[in-house]
Amino acid sequence: MIKRSFLTDTTFTALFVLTIYLFAQINERPVAVLDFEANNGVTEAEAKALTDKLRGELLKTGQFKVIGRSQMEQVLKEQGFQQAGYTSSDCAVEMGQLLGVRSIITGSIGKVDQTFLISARIINVGTGEIAKIVDEDMPGKIDELLTKGMKKVALKLEGKSDQKTYTERKQKDY
Repeated sequence: MIKRSFLTDTTFTALFVLTIYLFAQINERPVAVLDFEANNGVTEAEAKALTDKLRGELLKTGQFKVIGRSQMEQVLKEQGFQQAGYTSSDCAVEMGQLLGVRSIITGSIGKVDQTFLISARIINVGTGEIAKIVDEDMPGKIDELLTKGMKKVALKLEGKSDQKTYTERKQKDY
């Protein structure tokens, strides 16, 4: 019978924990979420609050490592880059490169009659390509969009809400 020493057991445990930690890090995609553009019927303050909610919901999925708003603003400010007014893919890619992320999420939130419209897109910072587009229409009041709608958008961005999107996500590294 082979006796294992305490050191061997401790080393094995440490390696096991490190492997799990590294695997979790690989599965988390580092992303920055730019404040969504406010369109018809939605104020800039509401769009910022909804974007913050989306950041939290993306983090809860366990698939995204989300750069915080204050950290993002600090880095961009240090680089002389202002987020406001930049919605093109080229500007988003430049911001993503400054922030050191693989993907950046941009989008817009608007309202037509009694329905809120959310459009989000994931942009691959390395290629500048739009890797994914998610649209969510949500009738009702803005508080329902806050409590339910942004979670739906996060799940769609993760790829949980439809199998085709999930398969496309597996095929494309963004």
